[in-house]
Amino acid sequence: KGIVERWGYRVEQHDVTISDGYILDLFRLPAGRNDSSRASNDTRIRPTILFVHGLQANSLQYVLNLPNQSAGISKPNVFLANTRGKKFGKRHVQLNSAQNEFSVIIGSSRFSFRIDEMANFDVPATIDKVLELNGNEHYIVCCVHGTVLGFTALADNPEYNGKVKKMFALTPVGSAHYLKGLFRFLLFLHDSFRPITH
Repeated sequence: KGIVERWGYRVEQHDVTISDGYILDLFRLPAGRNDSSRASNDTRIRPTILFVHGLQANSLQYVLNLPNQSAGISKPNVFLANTRGKKFGKRHVQLNSAQNEFSVIIGSSRFSFRIDEMANFDVPATIDKVLELNGNEHYIVCCVHGTVLGFTALADNPEYNGKVKKMFALTPVGSAHYLKGLFRFLLFLHDSFRPITH
């Protein structure tokens, strides 16, 4: 929140409570830079955009650069989503992070949370929260791992297709089966050295 405010943007923080008890932070930038005149519910000027982050990232990935280089703060009426287990998704309605029970749920592994949980719980709940706050359908921009979440959420929950105008998949996750030339060789090298580097 402080990073975005430093650049002169107004930021709202909202809680997205998931049906299984997780509480995710959803950040909203309702107005442009140094523009405090626009009301929080005024969406006439710009479309609403929801950004979903990549693997091992959080909503900060969209705002860490300078304002003219950050996709997440380039336009007003932007929502920055977060998923469970990340920096802005470690709260729960019944448990707190100091309790051993919650630590078991969070786990020490980076991959404690399943992609289908994020796609079928976190993304739909976040879409609903954006609709609650904004009142109209919106665009979704997903990056890398976020593309898997977006595609899965919309495929497994077809009722959400009518709630989203369009989804933009940046660097979508896919197969490297058809790569040729240098990239195929680099992939071979990466796979060959994986046991040594990991």
